[in-house]
Amino acid sequence: MRLVQNIFLPYAAMIAAEAVGAFGANGVEVDTRFTRSSLDQRAALLTGDADVTVTALDNLFAWNQPDDADFKAVAQIERSTSLPVHLAAGLSSMAELTALERPRLVVDSPSSGFGIALVAIVASLGVARDRMEIIAAGGVNERLAALAAGDGDVALLAPFVAQAAADAGLCRATAVEDLYPSYPGLVVVMLQRRSDEIGDAVGAYLDALLAGRSWLAEHPDNGIEALMATGLTHEAARTQLALCGSGALTVSRGGFEVLRELRSAQGLLPDIACSFDDFISSTHLGKEN
Repeated sequence: MRLVQNIFLPYAAMIAAEAVGAFGANGVEVDTRFTRSSLDQRAALLTGDADVTVTALDNLFAWNQPDDADFKAVAQIERSTSLPVHLAAGLSSMAELTALERPRLVVDSPSSGFGIALVAIVASLGVARDRMEIIAAGGVNERLAALAAGDGDVALLAPFVAQAAADAGLCRATAVEDLYPSYPGLVVVMLQRRSDEIGDAVGAYLDALLAGRSWLAEHPDNGIEALMATGLTHEAARTQLALCGSGALTVSRGGFEVLRELRSAQGLLPDIACSFDDFISSTHLGKEN
């Protein structure tokens, strides 16, 4: 069986599954294609250029629309995600940020989950939404560049750019997971209407990811070596190991509800049914899940 996955970066469960030969052992050949945009991921699923995407759970709120609400998360492959909040050079605390007349929030997109989370964090400190200036800069590297250039005051970044952020004089002030401990990690998404066509391949793929995840939990030192072999620093590899977690690949209901509540508070829920059961399917998870 062959399966095409569309991803942003290699992720821990995949790296581990490759290291222990779990894809081959489960009879699935995985073709990995890289993307820089969640919108491109959605398009790839619709055209059949990808069978699954590995992406943020929040994207389902943007992808599922009244004319096509068939995108389903079928597994969660990270226990949580690390989204550190960095401040521009010259700012050393969130209190200093909130004292600005018009804080500039650098986001990938105002309607993305990460953008919504940053707005919620700043709003929780007493900054009214109409005081915030929202700057759409794109991906992590683009947000880092904007913050380093002084084109914004605060942004969500990622562990793999931590050293570059420090080198640019940016201050790590807090993190999404500190304020929202249930904020979920990466999920696997597919079009539900393709279940009959690719369901067996998806099931085998998820079984392989589960095996990789289990190996990481049982052999953390070897796991860190495998992660570092992809170019991660030791610290970043340890972070990825911790975020990956262990156990079943079932999607966290609590994590989903955090996302739903953040969107609801900002009036950004789609005009469709969007409960947990509307967006999540466990059909392709094996008995160990």
